[in-house]
Amino acid sequence: MNKEIFAVIETVQFVRVRNFSKGYKGKYAVCEGLSNGKPCKIMVAEEEFPLKILSKINKGTFLKVKANERGLRAAKIEHQDLEIIKLNQENIAVELANIKINLKNAEQRTIERDNMLFKWMDEFDKELHLLGLDLNKFREIFFKATKDEDDE
Repeated sequence: MNKEIFAVIETVQFVRVRNFSKGYKGKYAVCEGLSNGKPCKIMVAEEEFPLKILSKINKGTFLKVKANERGLRAAKIEHQDLEIIKLNQENIAVELANIKINLKNAEQRTIERDNMLFKWMDEFDKELHLLGLDLNKFREIFFKATKDEDDE
């Protein structure tokens, strides 16, 4: 029985992206890195590590990798300790706070608008009722006047 022994390399210093390609499981990128001062290749699969982030990674950034039978493979993005991800999360938190403030303001404006609408509807109802009373008085006067003319 032949056991395969892989090098225990956990982090590699990122140098550059060599090329992007598409395999039978999906897209991937081949990158160059330095491990203990020696050049090495890193495979980055898109399903575990978004390829659009690779262009934002600076040279010299340390990536967490795991060794397998084909070489070094970048660990999942969740396990990476990248400054870009931290900044992204901070930006998302700020944006979320702004959205919450805007939502709260929109709710407050909706409440104010509804209160104004209800006041307007009450005033309209009162005016309509008063108009009905005035109309009834006019009818009484008109019918009384026509009744008096008929009696004469």
